[in-house]
Amino acid sequence: ATANNINSTACAKVGSASSPCELSYPAGFTPEKTYTGNGYYIWKGGYFKDAPAATFAMGDVNHDKNVDVVDIMLAVDVTLHKTPAVFFFDEGDLDKNGEIDVSDVMKIVDITLHKASSAPALHRGTASAMHLTRVGKEVALHLDATEPFTALELTLTLPEGCRLVTAKMSPHRSDGHQVLAHHMGNGRYHVVVFAMSGAPFIDNGTPLLLLSVDGQSADGLRVDGILLTNRQHEAITLPGLEGVATGIDELATETPDNDFYSIEGIKTQTPRRGIYIRNGRKVVIRR
Repeated sequence: ATANNINSTACAKVGSASSPCELSYPAGFTPEKTYTGNGYYIWKGGYFKDAPAATFAMGDVNHDKNVDVVDIMLAVDVTLHKTPAVFFFDEGDLDKNGEIDVSDVMKIVDITLHKASSAPALHRGTASAMHLTRVGKEVALHLDATEPFTALELTLTLPEGCRLVTAKMSPHRSDGHQVLAHHMGNGRYHVVVFAMSGAPFIDNGTPLLLLSVDGQSADGLRVDGILLTNRQHEAITLPGLEGVATGIDELATETPDNDFYSIEGIKTQTPRRGIYIRNGRKVVIRR
């Protein structure tokens, strides 16, 4: 922004009418230049032409000429309604719907992993649905899915006097998925669930998310802005929901699940030596 203050003698005779120099300057800054109509302009006594605008690959949200895990996490931050220091919207909005959401995050993951990028897709409805129940002291979010889903984002609004302590996936539904929650104030939390591998949620009839809520009754919890992505990273929106279903506290004593699951949530009938999850508990097999 100090470019206009450069002494004109410092730029005297820079370039020529037949061979003007290229001048780059920050967005929002306009040099005090005089166009000649001959493809160049005169500024501070020198001959210049505008440098061509830099081009960046889709997914390169920090304009460092690479699409990598840094871009993924920056996109995750924006999806969580955080404000990263650097983020270029045009390169992050891969489906060109005017929003940065979990569908864009998964597309950047694909680019980072050198997978073929899926075609842009508009949000669409689906026959899938969600509902809330109480499981012991936790609120459980259930997904009644009609197709495999790989990622999820939603906004939780808790009643006054409540706060979200933890949000985690059921160990039987995750295949390396991360759960990230960002408190936006006034009892509102934005939650994003995704796996770097792009693996779908395991479908075994158990709750998808378990929400530990501290404070007064969380029965008035509200869920809005529900968006899921499928294996093609199409964005699927679901209607919001409010209130924990009543009369089902007995779900705290679920039917034991005696199957073995790996740490990644993969079910196995023949467990070998290693660490497994069985009936919600960690089991170590040493033989």
